[in-house]
Amino acid sequence: MMEFLGGLCLFFLGVRLSAFFSGIETAFYRASKLRLNIDAQTGDLLSKKY
Repeated sequence: MMEFLGGLCLFFLGVRLSAFFSGIETAFYRASKLRLNIDAQTGDLLSKKY
């Protein structure tokens, strides 16, 4: 029974990590240099860093 629960926990941990890293990957592709430049020119402080 404990092996089943351990496997189930590992499965859900893997699903959560997969969703997390997929979100990060999407964010990196979404933030293009052109978009950051436009945002920086309009006064966005976070965009000015990059």
